[in-house]
Amino acid sequence: MAHFRLSQCAKLFLWPLFGPWPLLGYGCTMDDTGSYHRLSAELFRAPRKALTPEETAFLKVPNNASARASLEFITSKPHVAGTAGDLEMAEYVKTTFEKVGIAAVLDPQKVLLTYPVSSSLELLDVSGKMVAKASLAEDTLDSDPTTHTWWRNHTFNGYSPSGEVTAPIVYANYGLPEDFAALEEAGVEVKGSIVLMRYGECFRGLKAMNAQKAGALASIIYSDPEEDGYAKGSVYPYGPWRPKSSVQRGSIQFISLCAGDPTRAYSPHGMDVEKLCGFSSKELIPQIPVLPISYGDALVFLESLGGKEAPNNFRGALNITYRFGPTKGHYKVRVKVENRFQSSPVWNVIGTIPGSLPADLDQPVVLGNHRDAWVYGAADPNSGTAQLLEVARGLGQLLRTGWKPLRTIYLCSWSGEEYGLLGSTAWGEVHESILRRALAYVNVDTGVSGPHFRASGTPSLAQLLGDVLGHVQHPESKKPLSEHWSGKLYSLGSGSDYTIFIDHLGIPSLDMAFSPRDAQYGVYHSVYDSFTWMATEGDPDFTYHVAMAQLWGLVSLRLAGTHALQAPLPMNLSIQAEAIEAYIAEIKENITSLDFRRLDEASSTFKAAAAKTMAEAAHLRQMGQKAPHEEVTALNERVGLVERQFLLSEGLPGRKWFRHCLQAPGLYTGYAAKTLPGIYEAIQAKHWDLAQSQILATALRVEAAAAYLAPSSWQSQITAWGEAADSLVASELVGSCRKQKLLFEEQLVAHGRPIQQPHHKYQGREVSAWWRKLSEPFCDLLPSLTLAAANHKPQWNNGCIQAKVGAAKACRGLVMACGPCVTPSLQSQFVSRRAFVQMWQEDLLRISKQELRKEANLQKKRLEELFQKAQDEFRKAVTWRKEARALKGAVDLERDNHEKLQKKIQELVRREKALRQQHAEEKE
Repeated sequence: MAHFRLSQCAKLFLWPLFGPWPLLGYGCTMDDTGSYHRLSAELFRAPRKALTPEETAFLKVPNNASARASLEFITSKPHVAGTAGDLEMAEYVKTTFEKVGIAAVLDPQKVLLTYPVSSSLELLDVSGKMVAKASLAEDTLDSDPTTHTWWRNHTFNGYSPSGEVTAPIVYANYGLPEDFAALEEAGVEVKGSIVLMRYGECFRGLKAMNAQKAGALASIIYSDPEEDGYAKGSVYPYGPWRPKSSVQRGSIQFISLCAGDPTRAYSPHGMDVEKLCGFSSKELIPQIPVLPISYGDALVFLESLGGKEAPNNFRGALNITYRFGPTKGHYKVRVKVENRFQSSPVWNVIGTIPGSLPADLDQPVVLGNHRDAWVYGAADPNSGTAQLLEVARGLGQLLRTGWKPLRTIYLCSWSGEEYGLLGSTAWGEVHESILRRALAYVNVDTGVSGPHFRASGTPSLAQLLGDVLGHVQHPESKKPLSEHWSGKLYSLGSGSDYTIFIDHLGIPSLDMAFSPRDAQYGVYHSVYDSFTWMATEGDPDFTYHVAMAQLWGLVSLRLAGTHALQAPLPMNLSIQAEAIEAYIAEIKENITSLDFRRLDEASSTFKAAAAKTMAEAAHLRQMGQKAPHEEVTALNERVGLVERQFLLSEGLPGRKWFRHCLQAPGLYTGYAAKTLPGIYEAIQAKHWDLAQSQILATALRVEAAAAYLAPSSWQSQITAWGEAADSLVASELVGSCRKQKLLFEEQLVAHGRPIQQPHHKYQGREVSAWWRKLSEPFCDLLPSLTLAAANHKPQWNNGCIQAKVGAAKACRGLVMACGPCVTPSLQSQFVSRRAFVQMWQEDLLRISKQELRKEANLQKKRLEELFQKAQDEFRKAVTWRKEARALKGAVDLERDNHEKLQKKIQELVRREKALRQQHAEEKE
């Protein structure tokens, strides 16, 4: 699916200045399609790390002959997801893994798929007579024998429903919301029409979604030559660009709402799509028929349009006058689509190289490429598949020499990606327990479709990428790739298999490719994406395949490490901190109605924590093999897992499956990333209350990341003992308690409860007293809320000071729960730090895992009870407020009645005086 038309999405620039390492920093601008970051501050200038003997040996293995042979076999027949060809290629990949010494298994996942039966598209005159008909077929080429295939006559969009519609046709440009707004402004009626749109600017499924929302009865999508046809250069077979009859197939699932199978049919564990995604299966795919066509077929329908002439931004490269429509002379268009929906298995292949770390300390590295294609997929995705097999060959060669990685490496060949990231999403959801400690996911989709290197990824991996690029030669100049790279690291949106890993699970991810300068190659998703195209136009010598395999392997080796030495991870969190600062500066520009102070403070706190952590990493790295093992372990634990802290427990507003608060695919772009998406989309919709709550929710996540990354130094030293003695149990306990605490705080934010003002009052009543009372027991839990007190709430500090510290168990609870707020006077109660650490270690060794798990369950139950009490107190507060308002209303009413009565009395008194005076006068 890889589609890199992200010209305006978030970018990170790394210029190779001042020696081997780049100069890093940020600056930003924002527009409707994403954010753009320019480096401005120097974050590091370290010498490039020399190649290890294992890395040098690996670089010698990938070769162009082997890559060519692999690609030629894989593209020898169509292998659409769920077909016999797909299964055959899965078996081929599995066998190849096993031949080089990597254990591999087939991982079938049951999903919903669609296949074409028949389709037609006709132009009808007033009488209903057909005057033109689209061929809906791609031409055969004598120079490319694989074009003689059944699939060339069966172009379709995955998940399009069947249907037949006859209606006028209108032209809606790229099908973006603003394009439909332009039609409405021009007085063009979309409701009840067939909408013709061109590919580009956003994911095709969102074009269908926008057309459906506008009331269209059907959609047609064509490839304009401006995008990837003759406007770019010579067309295939005389050049690399899209020929006249070429059709871009593709899924039209609403991928920006939720990735993966829209039915979750693979789940044996009771996964419910509505519970996971917040949408029913029906809401995740179009309910109107959608058909892709070539620009050769589109021409006659575009020429049939009448109405107003379209503006410049609606015009493509065809030699016609682009108009809004509808069709001239009351002509109509008849579109018929017949597709077959069926639940079928798709087959992932999972290769495993076990690491030397024990399971409770392991941080697996996952490599992934999808194998399924719309027809042959020589570029998308099987150039990446050939490269994955070269990486496997290189790693297999190292295994034969006795090498073993420190961390487990998974080599994953996904299926079902083209329909909506089905295989990778299924594996990630079903095996989330395996991935809860995963260090990174490194993806290659369309490995080679042009000569220009580009990458998207998590900012913390930027330094690693910059270093490795300096060790791989450019295929043509033989200079380091770093000298040819533009230096742009795009933010990850969606469109390939990294989506589940970064957007849902919070695992740092990287995606790499060689592509054309415009990042859109000419035969994308067509029958012409064949071995012949690759061998004549894409990468004739297969040298770019070798370069990508070398790059992919080096990144993986550096992340996985070697069993002979445990060193600090090659990740730079200071770059992540700079990125967060840039995201905030970008989004609040020209926004004066929102309060960003809490988020700014959280960003500064995270930046300081990141700087401290990176200084610690530099110190340990300088010590080399003399570095204390437990300190390196503790450091890598924090650095490798901190990305999870950016996940929102309830997900983004309106699309709960996407949980990362810093980046997500744009709601109306699908591919391109939006940074700070919850805030950005609320601002775009002018939902200011939602935007403010998202600012606070994001600030809470950044604060949590800062506290996770850099607890107090003495607490880190003590916690390291716990991680070394029983990391798995400690992680379960801390993770469970932290999740409960963060959920509790997010619920308070959602209900508008004050969490900063300890003396907030309403009508003289101190409504935060219940909060303070509820907070104090947190500090007595064991091991409770490791990071809870890091927010420095005064009432929490009081609870910590009151905690008992006499027994070893209470000491441990104090350290884990209240470290950041323990006073020097409390610390002085312990004879020495060494004795305190010794007490901690002895106590941990004495208590069994079973007892600790029982305690974790008990603390979880207590937290749930406390949370229930909080909810009860909140309901009481709401009741008090209602009663107070009712009482105030009654008092006001009584006051009004009293005033009226007083006036009546005064009037009666006045009248009585007047009568008495009159009576006196009469008597006289």
